[in-house]
Amino acid sequence: MRLGITDQSDAQSYSSVYQQVTIPAHAASATLSFWYYPICQDAFPYDWQEVIIFSQSWGFITRAMGKICSNSQTWTHHTFNLAAYKGQAIILYFNVYNDGLGNRKTAMYLDDVSVQVCCPTITPTPTSTPTATTTPTSTPTPTGTILFTPTVTPTPTKTPLYRLYLPLIMKSYPTPPEARALWVTRWDYSNPEDIQNIVNRAAYANFNIIFFQVRGTADAYYASHYEPWAARLTGTLGQDPGWDPLATAVELAHAAGLELHAWVNVYPVWLTSPEGQAPPANVTPQHLFWKLSHTYGWADWRQWDEEGPMLLSDRRFPYLYASPAVTLTVDHITSVCQDIVTNYEVDGLHLDHIRYAGPGFSRDPISEARFAEARILDPNLAWEDWQRAQVTGLVDQIYGLADRDVMLTAAVWPIYRDYWDWITNDGYDGYYQDSQGWMRGELIDGIVPMLYANLISLAGEEPDDYPLRFETLIRDFVAADNGRFVLAGIYAGTSPSLAHYDDFSDIARSINLAREAGANGQAIFSYRLINERDYWDDFRSGPYAWPSDVPPMPWR
Repeated sequence: MRLGITDQSDAQSYSSVYQQVTIPAHAASATLSFWYYPICQDAFPYDWQEVIIFSQSWGFITRAMGKICSNSQTWTHHTFNLAAYKGQAIILYFNVYNDGLGNRKTAMYLDDVSVQVCCPTITPTPTSTPTATTTPTSTPTPTGTILFTPTVTPTPTKTPLYRLYLPLIMKSYPTPPEARALWVTRWDYSNPEDIQNIVNRAAYANFNIIFFQVRGTADAYYASHYEPWAARLTGTLGQDPGWDPLATAVELAHAAGLELHAWVNVYPVWLTSPEGQAPPANVTPQHLFWKLSHTYGWADWRQWDEEGPMLLSDRRFPYLYASPAVTLTVDHITSVCQDIVTNYEVDGLHLDHIRYAGPGFSRDPISEARFAEARILDPNLAWEDWQRAQVTGLVDQIYGLADRDVMLTAAVWPIYRDYWDWITNDGYDGYYQDSQGWMRGELIDGIVPMLYANLISLAGEEPDDYPLRFETLIRDFVAADNGRFVLAGIYAGTSPSLAHYDDFSDIARSINLAREAGANGQAIFSYRLINERDYWDDFRSGPYAWPSDVPPMPWR
């Protein structure tokens, strides 16, 4: 069987076959065995051949044959020990990649691909014919062929061997299922026609998820029971625009075969501005700014630093943030999310700004009082741990809302913990956002690290540092995924600290780095940036040249 390109040298492609097998739990040994014949006219890391082991839900486990870029044109035998996966269903994935550049061809021929399983001999009983009591717990899908099933003789020194020759059925698309999300901001649409264009372009470019923003600053782009209609739709906060953006987006996305995830800004309550203007007070439903102010006073509910509360005129931040410790804030956001998943057939909730404003926040009076109470029960409790627990608790509450398979994801800080001394504040200690802890605690279905150059702070450094840091960080998140999804957040425009990042090849390179790291997909920011640069054909003819399904959530 041939994988790869031998008759065309200018096409980017993944050429792959796969097979699922289950290794018996009581196997004495299990070995993958195959012969391969590689051909390659290019050089690593542009083209390669490889064999990957995935979990049953397409989570990356390891490589059974590491990436090679061989042009030996000789038959070579390769084996890999599968004993570590006893009792597990795994996917054996054979892959050849060609980047489509330079008139170079890459391929690999496969032969005699098999899984050899040795099981302990069963001591015969006087009343039955001695037979092997174990056959492979599942045959490959579609059904594979068992070369032979040896008869066990009543000799305790014999160990029967099961060998499965894998049919290696070609997938309908050449890579494992991967999430391909497109961030659509609330500024990207003003009418149903805009949403139709968004969906059409996303489907054309083979995206499969739209992160559709429906809450910016405690306002709504849908018929909310808890928050007023956004002013951007009509010019007036609380005025019904006569149509429902979220309902429209769900209907159109589903008709095009795309998932629609409602994107919610969590802690922002209102925009800051030089004028410091508060939202109108006489709207229905009442805006959260006034609910909090009437309940806790003008300032106590806000995030504070050592200088006091955040102000509406605070130029350090685009938003006025509510304190995560305020009970009304937590209850209100939870109700907003429940309202969405109850009344709209969304496929997911996507949380953004679910973090503190920074390391100096939030020393508000409410947080100080609640922390003091918590210290009575736990005198050793650290302030930072308590802060992180406030954010994590809200994630946990939201995750428990849906009674159907609604995926919960969050856009998270690009550096979880700064082991490399790259930036001033990381997610864990700087913003009290324990994103990897959410994965370990099974409180979320996936996270989307925002791996943008400007957030990784590359000002004044070599441009080549960015892909190195990108790869380092995405591998750090994947290594701690606990079987949940990690989507690489990729910026589609220029960056103030990386001016050359205005070429599609940089985006394609980031996508490939994420795939190589074992990420479950990517999220591209944003629709507007892609549209301005007309990258739709670049996606369709490049890294998204084939359609892909969203990976399943076996834990749901």
